Amino acid sequence: MREMFVSIIVPVYNVEQYLKECIESILAQTWKNFEVILVDDGSTDSTCEVIEEYCSRNYYIIKRDVASGNASTPRNEGITIAKGDYILFVDSDDYLNPKTIRSAYEYAKNNDSDLVYLKTKGINREFYSWTYSKGNIPNAEIFADWLLSTAQPSKLIAHKALIK
Repeated sequence: MREMFVSIIVPVYNVEQYLKECIESILAQTWKNFEVILVDDGSTDSTCEVIEEYCSRNYYIIKRDVASGNASTPRNEGITIAKGDYILFVDSDDYLNPKTIRSAYEYAKNNDSDLVYLKTKGINREFYSWTYSKGNIPNAEIFADWLLSTAQPSKLIAHKALIK
């Protein structure tokens, strides 16, 4: 059986002070079958230099540029090029626990889920993510039942569920 591939989409805008830690937390994942898509939304600080530095060292980091002024457009741009079976959106000032992708995938696989919510707990700027369940919603429609509308927590989403 083929190992699941995850696309991690990170919209960025003027986050030079946080971005390295965010990327390092992604690269430290125990699940290694992923790509990182960093979508810059017109940063005016040194954010783009940070991205270029990581792109030159990591073949699975992709940089895209958009200019929109909101987080939705960079996320949507990332979806258009994502190759993953699942997509994980990460804010550029967040950090992941090293087991985030592995635990979310195992939960999705064990529960046949297209959508896995991840709670994040911050302690002194160290964030810990874990999966959780609020029960099943029989025959849920991701868009019609507003399952993507919450600002937090983060979500691991089956790519097929985002494409109509």
